[in-house]
Amino acid sequence: SAICIEELSKQCASTGDIVATHNGLCCDPILTHGTEEQKQKYVVPWVKGEKRSAFTLTEPGAGSDAAGMQTTAELINGEFVVNGTKAFITGAREADFFQTYCQFKAPDGTKSPICLLIDVHECEGITIGRNEDLMGMRASSVAEVIFDNVHVPAENLLGQIGKGFHAAMSTLDAGRL
Repeated sequence: SAICIEELSKQCASTGDIVATHNGLCCDPILTHGTEEQKQKYVVPWVKGEKRSAFTLTEPGAGSDAAGMQTTAELINGEFVVNGTKAFITGAREADFFQTYCQFKAPDGTKSPICLLIDVHECEGITIGRNEDLMGMRASSVAEVIFDNVHVPAENLLGQIGKGFHAAMSTLDAGRL
């Protein structure tokens, strides 16, 4: 994978970035941590080229430090309600779904990291913000994503509550190659 990305990037860094992001950051976590239903809903159409995804971890104040993220999700009436802003998201404008890392706020006030699969076209309250003008990476859209009271079905939890940090770090270990 690393050799493939390196060779693609020699000709076009944006193409290398798109392939690396989709394969390493977006697809692998669902295969590793997802349910069979999630794999069928998200990975199968993605592999067929019918859907696109984006990995949303980085935040304006925390970078890719999952422990410092401020985006939150609360479980209200059987749905997660997500609020916060993500930054430097590759493919944000083209994505059909986001793999979003956020802090789950339990009723007792404790927070623990989780990952949610958020369908862009099915969930209201998602705004794609300004594009970043990255030197040498103009063929790959990179933008901010704003979540404003986005309601996400509980079955879109990827993995388990409290395991989001592990999922993010294991994903980045492979995806940053």
